[in-house]
Amino acid sequence: KHKTAKIDRTKCIGCGACISVCPAHAIQMMSGWYCVVQTQKCIGCGRCTELCHRKAPQLQKDYNS
Repeated sequence: KHKTAKIDRTKCIGCGACISVCPAHAIQMMSGWYCVVQTQKCIGCGRCTELCHRKAPQLQKDYNS
């Protein structure tokens, strides 16, 4: 199974750092100033999880793949 990132909205402060490091352009900013992952675009590289100092994004098994 493929892993994809999921962002915990309680930890995300909307800084956008994860957006800047995502090579697949799978993360977008929502109007409430938090980020979400478009799982169909996520390649599971983990760059967002390594960068985020609040540990908002985490890799999880994608059961749809």
